[in-house]
Amino acid sequence: MGEQSVALITGGSRGIGRAIVERLAADGFYVLFTYAAQANKADEAIRAVEANGGKASAVRCDLGDLAQCEAVFAALDKLGLPLKVYVNNAAQYDVTPISAVTAELFDRTVAVNLRAPFFMSRLAAARLVNGGRIIYISSLSEHLASPMYVSYTASKSALRALVLAYAQELGPRGITVNALCPGMTDTDMSRQFTSVAPEMLQLTISKTALNRIGQPEDLANAVAMFAGPDSAWITAQVIDCSGGYGLM
Repeated sequence: MGEQSVALITGGSRGIGRAIVERLAADGFYVLFTYAAQANKADEAIRAVEANGGKASAVRCDLGDLAQCEAVFAALDKLGLPLKVYVNNAAQYDVTPISAVTAELFDRTVAVNLRAPFFMSRLAAARLVNGGRIIYISSLSEHLASPMYVSYTASKSALRALVLAYAQELGPRGITVNALCPGMTDTDMSRQFTSVAPEMLQLTISKTALNRIGQPEDLANAVAMFAGPDSAWITAQVIDCSGGYGLM
């Protein structure tokens, strides 16, 4: 049996990130993930992985702090295992109208959602094995009018540039770089939004071909597909993963 490879996931203690942690661990990866604040949630995710025979560990990290981002890779290096997959999942989200967005809020959102993916992808690229994977969790809202969370959507839109640049840069090593764009998914983030605009839940379902909002496992399954060998010829793509939102 070959050496176990590592999948590194940002924001892995809750929601979509936790589903990705559990799925990639079930697929045989040693999963190292970051969390922002709730150590109890990170511990729960690790216990869930171990209960299913997998291996995982977590590092607390404020992705807005580049020194802490670098410390994540120091923890990775200590594992002594090859890095095969980097998943950028963590994001800063705010429900704030354009008129109320402060410079501090905008800068914080961009730091977590764009600056961190850029620098962490560069750190990951230096460690990824040939044939490795970088996968970003973006958002379907990147190409929708979103005045209530414009700093979030602006930062997510910019991930498209990272996908293209890193795919070109890392292609000679067989490393693929892609992004998945979920629509509304049943997470704390979406519940924050629907608590402000409750009518959006049924409206979104009515506009989605598969007639429901997404579940974290839907995204985890898509990540697993792109993390696996059958996706080796797909790179530089930003892919709708919304269940068919806006088709009718």
